[in-house]
Parts: sequence; structure tokens; C-alpha cells
Amino acid sequence: MSRETLVLFFIFSITSILSAQAKDTSENINSLDINAKVARLNIKTATLDRVLRIFGEPIKYSWKNQTFSKNNLPGIYNIDYPNEFSVLMIIGKVQELRHHQPGYKFLGKVQVGSTLEEFLDVLGKPKQIIEGRKNEFKDRVLYKDIEGEKGTCYYANKRKGARVFFINNKATALYVTRNDPSGRRRSRKANTELNTKPKVTGVEALAKEFIQLLTNGDFSKAAENFDGAMKKAAPPENLRQVWDSLVTQYGQFEKQLDRRIKTILIYKAIIVTCQFEKAIVDLQVTYNTSKEISGFHILSTRSKNSYQVPDYIKSKSFSEQEIKVGSGQWSLPGTLTLPRGQGPFPVVVLVHGSGPHDQDETVGANKPFRDLAYGLADKGVAVLRYEKRTKAFPLQTTALANTLTVKEETIDDSLAAVALLRNTDKIDLGKIFVIGHSLGGYVIPKIGKLDSKIAGFIIMAGSARPLEDVALEQLNYIFSIDGVITNDEKANLEKLKDQIAKVKDPKLSPTSPAIELPFGIPAAYWLDLRGYQPAEMAKELSHRMLIIQGSRDYQVTNVDFQIWKATLSSQKNVEFKMYENLNHLFIEGEGKSTPAEYEVPGHISKEVIEDIARWIKKPYQ
Repeated sequence: MSRETLVLFFIFSITSILSAQAKDTSENINSLDINAKVARLNIKTATLDRVLRIFGEPIKYSWKNQTFSKNNLPGIYNIDYPNEFSVLMIIGKVQELRHHQPGYKFLGKVQVGSTLEEFLDVLGKPKQIIEGRKNEFKDRVLYKDIEGEKGTCYYANKRKGARVFFINNKATALYVTRNDPSGRRRSRKANTELNTKPKVTGVEALAKEFIQLLTNGDFSKAAENFDGAMKKAAPPENLRQVWDSLVTQYGQFEKQLDRRIKTILIYKAIIVTCQFEKAIVDLQVTYNTSKEISGFHILSTRSKNSYQVPDYIKSKSFSEQEIKVGSGQWSLPGTLTLPRGQGPFPVVVLVHGSGPHDQDETVGANKPFRDLAYGLADKGVAVLRYEKRTKAFPLQTTALANTLTVKEETIDDSLAAVALLRNTDKIDLGKIFVIGHSLGGYVIPKIGKLDSKIAGFIIMAGSARPLEDVALEQLNYIFSIDGVITNDEKANLEKLKDQIAKVKDPKLSPTSPAIELPFGIPAAYWLDLRGYQPAEMAKELSHRMLIIQGSRDYQVTNVDFQIWKATLSSQKNVEFKMYENLNHLFIEGEGKSTPAEYEVPGHISKEVIEDIARWIKKPYQ
């Protein structure tokens, strides 16, 4: 990832939006009862600021069994008040008001303690009644006697904005998701007269207009529709710098090619595919329920030239099938590449490097994981690759940022992929291998500790040192490429050094502010890796291992390779190989490696493919 892309990622990742500080303001409304206070809150658009102005300071901020400070809130949390009242917040916005005691009367008629029949009179009769089981809670379906508990019920009416839990047929919890409409409606005529903005038919049109404003250089106008957090994180001048860096990296903007929409929790994400002079760039513009921009970042980039199959693959002697890795909320799209024939075939799972990668691990104009899939399948080895969790579920994973570790980011899904292969036709169950590239190689020992039945591992350019130390080395290298480190670059290096010192400080705790740590990554991530020495942990594994490295790699260097060798060279189950003239993606080149070369299309070296296939297939006792 180039420096410019790195800057973009951290400026406009939802993480930076989540960390925007709320103003501590108040209104003299403490004398109002809960009904009056709720009436003052627009649930659809309210932020933390508004909640605190209306309800005052809470008892605590919490999620599940954890408590948080106001300055270090996760993506999902409750604002807890007396009398068992709380406000559920997701990505800085109110999701629902939660009542567990009588007091608030929904539509002025029912409250906690009211009977099931009284609520049905207000919310409307159910379309269906399901007795004795839970299933997935659906709208306007009455679930009665859940799991055999007489009188334990659940009912929701999304249109009216409430869901209710019952015990002994009496409401014990009332969750409200929209305002009482009484007294709030305006005539269509009044709305038309008051609305001075031109009518827009949807967020897709808004996203098209937003990108057009950027291309016209009208950054002030483009920022007008930012929500409060984005206005703090990305004022017009910052927006200008980001767009300029895009043009610097990818050439002049040419045109918008396509737009597509996806729903993420309560948000609408519009992916605008743009053609620049040097690349195709997918820009994601995320809108809240008020059609304000809550996020803007680069989703992916690719060469304007379509993927070309490497020359060393003489014939397409394989087939591909789409699969799902994992289940439930983290089910990931993937592809299984199978050699032609009956099998059973040896197989490898591909584990990504850092960042939100697609299943090809696309970096600039290159797709190293697709190269591996096609190249190894051509040699008789099946390959499973899948979209990384942080790529497939960006908002959901960011909402959990304060507790996210490499386990959730990477390890869990690699193990799910292995488990899937153990129940897949044409797979040799005794020859399931895992390839980890970059960060994926770094965590291979952790994967091995959790699954002793994996046949072996290939570590491709895996760091053997703490990630924070490697990050500093990378940044220093990038700044020194032109032979001069400017004062601004020196300041950035000093800032990173200060942040790294906080990571290594014994006083670092889960509540340490992420803004004070490298790249804004929360403390939980760093604490989970504290004391981790990959090579030392690898000594404890009995699995076969092949550790390979490119000599031109500036991201993970020969220093790391020598640590692996020094620690594991006496192990009979481990082999090593250094490849001359290959970079971090194992693509051949000359001279000093730079981020710019990732924008030049290339392929993983044929020698690397052949060596991996040979190593996987050879007998081992």
C-alpha cells in the first residue's frame, strides 16, 4: 500500500469517524419526565451530543460486560441512565431507546408492565404466530412460549417503531426505534415550502453529485452534506488534500463508470467506480438515514488493464466454484480452484496480509492470490481463497474496533476455511496446507497452535518482529527513497516513534485512546500481540513449514528472514528459501523497490509457484 493510500485509509476509515469527540453541552430540562424528554429527541437523526443535552450525563457507557469512558467509546454501546433506561448507539447515532421499567408510554397508551393483548391493540395484530421456538425474530411475527417457557413472548412492528419482550405475558422490555408521530406530521405543502434544497431521488444520485463536486474542485460544496463527525474529521481543505493525492497517485480523473448500492446496518453505502488515468478506483460514500455522508474512503483499486493469466500457465487445467467460508454474521465469499480430474487433491488456504483485502489480495495492479490459485491448480494443487472479514464487513468490524484482534481479523476465518475443506469433495484430507502472506505469515504460528491436524504451512514474507517496529522501518524507507527526508517527514517519524513508545509502555490498557497509538489502531489490537514472537512459537509446532522471502522486499526484509532461520534452522520440519530480485508480492524487478511498482502489472514468479507445488506434493515422514 502506498503512503498516499495509507493516509487516505486512516483519514476516512469509519474508525476516525467513531473517534470524533462529542461536545459536552447541556439543557436545563432535568425537570421533564421521560415522556417529555423522549418527545424532544429525533431518534432518526440524534447523535451522542443530542442525547446528552436531553437526558444529561449517564451512569455509564457500556456494552455487554464492559464499561467505557466517554473519550474511548466503541462502535456499539449503551448509554445507561437510572430506572433501567438506556440508549443504544451504533456508529455514533441512536439506534433505539430501551425501557425496562414503567414510565414511558408508547403512543401514550402502553408501557413496560402492560399486557401482551394491550400491546397488540396498539401495534396491530400479528401476521403469524410461532409457538415454542425462537428462530430469527421477524417483523410482525408473534413468538409465543419461546423455548417452552410459558408466557415468554416477543413481538415487533418495525413500521410503528417498537419491539417488546414479555414474561408471563407482561412487557418487561420496550425498545423504541422511531418517534411518536402524533403532533409531528406536516402537510406535504408545508414540507415543500420549507425545503429549500432541490429534491433528490436517492443516495445514489447524491453520491454521483458528490464525486462530481470533487472532480470540479468544489470541496466546500462537497463537504456541506457531511454529518457532524465527518465535518470534524474532514473539513474542505483536508478533502482537497485527499483528492489531490488520489490524482497524484492514479493520474487525472476521467469519468464515473458505475454505481452500486449496499446496505450496512442502518447505512447505505454507494460504491462509485471511477476511471482515472492510471487505474480504476472504487470509492465508497456512506450515507446515514438522514442522507448525510458518514464516511468516504477508497474501497479498492485495480489496473485499467484486465487481469492477464500468467504465461507460465499453459492451459486452463482447472475449474472454479464459488463458496462461503464461515457462517452467520461473518460468512465470507470465496472461491475454490480445483484441478481437473477426480482427485483427491492436496489443497492450500490463502491468508491475507494487513488491510481490507479482496480474495485476490489485490494490491495496485496485481493479484498475487489469483496468481497462486491459478498457478498451483495448474500443478495439481487445489486452492481456497476468500474475502477478508474487514473487507466484506467494514462497518461491522469497525464497530468492534476497540476489541478487535488478529484472531477476529484473520485467524478465525482461516480456521473456518480449513474446517470447510475437511467436508469438501475431491480434497485429500491429509494434505490441507495454509499459506500466509505478510501479516498472514506473521500469524501462522498462532494458527498452527490452534489446529494440529493441518498438514503444513508456507510463510511468504512473514514478519518475525513486532508490527510496530516493522511499520516504523517501512515509513522510514519510503521517506528516504528520494534521498531526502523533509522536515515534515521527520515530524511524522517522530510522531510515530512516540506512538510506538505508548504501545510498548507497560501502562498501556484497553482504554488507552486509539488516537495516541500507531495509525489510530485501538489498544486491544496491540495488547493482544504484546510479547508475541512468531519464530519462537513456531519452534513449538510439529507441522511442516516452508519459509520464503524476496530479496527486494522493503516491507518485510532479510532481517526477518534471518530471525526465522536462526530460530528454526535446527528443526527438521522447516525449510527456507530466499529469492533474488523479488519484491513483497514475489514479483520480479530491478533496483530499489518502491510503492510505485505495485501499480505496474506483474505476476508471482514461476519459480515460486513451482517450488511451493513441489514442496506440497513431496512425501514427508
